[in-house]
Amino acid sequence: MVTCGRLRAPRPLRVIQGPPEPERAPPGPGRTARGQPAGTIAVVTQIQSASGPAPSVDQRIADELGVAVRQVRAAVELLDGGATVPFIARYRKEATGTLDDAQLRTLEERLRYLRELDERRDAILIQITAQGKLTGELEAQIRAADSKARLEDLYLPFKQKRRTKGMIAREEVINKSQDPTTIMAKLQELELAAGTGVKGKK
Repeated sequence: MVTCGRLRAPRPLRVIQGPPEPERAPPGPGRTARGQPAGTIAVVTQIQSASGPAPSVDQRIADELGVAVRQVRAAVELLDGGATVPFIARYRKEATGTLDDAQLRTLEERLRYLRELDERRDAILIQITAQGKLTGELEAQIRAADSKARLEDLYLPFKQKRRTKGMIAREEVINKSQDPTTIMAKLQELELAAGTGVKGKK
């Protein structure tokens, strides 16, 4: 008769664990999981999208030509450095990504136009701001204008007329005189002196 010995149960494996991770308190009311006030991310995103910089001149030209921005940027640097379109098209193909002569001429023309457009845009914004009449909606329209004609249309209601010597003289007469008859007589004298007649009011 064979006697079987007592079988021993295997020892359990010891697993070494690090310190338990502290439990995070649930976010309070009006706050996100990271502790930021609710809506902070959305507000920042809206501000950045509303007041973010407009596309650069290089980006706009690249979009129009259907080429990479780096190609446009390389060509602009060469043009600003004094290189001509024929020189760039023939000897700098490796820098511009093989932009051909026609593309480079269009790029040069658009570069000049868009730079002048941005300068005029800034000048108009300064002028309207100085008058205290710039609203958020108007500023958005001015910044979105993609042509000089559109800019001038937006600026027309705020464009101040250039004061001539005759206008200044008339203003002085009106400001210094209170009697309508005297004002009209002096205005007639100014008009006759300028070589044009003016009929008096009946």
